[in-house]
Amino acid sequence: MNTAVSSNAIGPVTANIDSDQTLEDKVRQEILAACQRANWKLSGPRGAAARLGVKRTTSFYKMKRLGIAAPSDNWEN
Repeated sequence: MNTAVSSNAIGPVTANIDSDQTLEDKVRQEILAACQRANWKLSGPRGAAARLGVKRTTSFYKMKRLGIAAPSDNWEN
């Protein structure tokens, strides 16, 4: 298993690269990790979209396409 280091707007990110994973799986893992680090906030300077270096609308699209949704216990009433 190799380890790759990349940089984003917030700081360095270390990702484990597994040769059995598809690109879609890797993208899903990166989005999930960014969402969890941002406490499922997508927009704003510390949101998941900014951490990934993409626009908020791009992150919405990719999450919908990959079937990623915020956990229900994270929504406030």
